[in-house]
Amino acid sequence: MSDPFIDLRQHYPHMVTAEALFFHSGIHSALRVEAPTIGLEFTDHAYIGSDPEGFLFYRDLNDFGYKAEHKKSSKYKILTVGFDNKLYAIIKFYHNNESNSYAQFIAEDPTKAVYNAGMEGFSREGNWDKLKIGSVTATIYKDSDDTPITMEVDTIHKKATWKAPYSSSLANTSVGTLSNAVEFKQSHD
Repeated sequence: MSDPFIDLRQHYPHMVTAEALFFHSGIHSALRVEAPTIGLEFTDHAYIGSDPEGFLFYRDLNDFGYKAEHKKSSKYKILTVGFDNKLYAIIKFYHNNESNSYAQFIAEDPTKAVYNAGMEGFSREGNWDKLKIGSVTATIYKDSDDTPITMEVDTIHKKATWKAPYSSSLANTSVGTLSNAVEFKQSHD
């Protein structure tokens, strides 16, 4: 078995931190994955269990189908793999073909949450929705000899530029590069 992190990094251009919730109670098994950096959560409506913290690898935000005008459900399959004496939980997200997943979650699973929940090989359908909370890091910069101020939010692939008014105290000021967390209501804001 090869290193699953390296395999996923080579296959998907984007990666953010995420947490998975594996739940099993008698006759009901369920899953929830939160990716706060991109403001999304996947659920099939269970909110109890163990949350391995890991990473969500994905191709494109539009693949998640969370926007109202393009809302669509997703299928998932839960797997575990061993590598270098460690156990990893992996969740493949796909629309039609499991072998062509648009995203995968991976986390070290030292407590065997997947096994203990009886969810190895489990699959079902659910939906991605906007996570009610979220923050990202933004970089703001401005040169002292120019008026444009630029803010880049790499995680959600957004960039904004505006001009400082000449009468403003910012007009002849250099901001340099400043990184800070910002909150947003929607990723297209």
